[in-house]
Amino acid sequence: MSNVWNIAYNKRPLNEKCSRVIEIDIVGNRCVYINNHRVEGGKPYASENLPSKIKKTTVREVLDAFSRDDILAYLEEKIAIESYCSGLRNYRDAEPKETTHET
Repeated sequence: MSNVWNIAYNKRPLNEKCSRVIEIDIVGNRCVYINNHRVEGGKPYASENLPSKIKKTTVREVLDAFSRDDILAYLEEKIAIESYCSGLRNYRDAEPKETTHET
């Protein structure tokens, strides 16, 4: 029976983007990078020569640490911010430009 379960489990739907490998880099005890994007802590100086630990994982493994509600809340917030900023850009771009005429 377990073989049937294993076969069925291996056929589960998977999104290829969630299998993308990401790199988590912990510099010293104060700074965390995900794919070269600093997400926590102050930027270390190269002259500090801090130790670094790198862990490679997948998007799926990272998102598994969060609940469905957390992920949906984040996506709703991200969509709202993008929409708000898009509206601001449209407003800025719609403002009439000052023209200067030399006389």
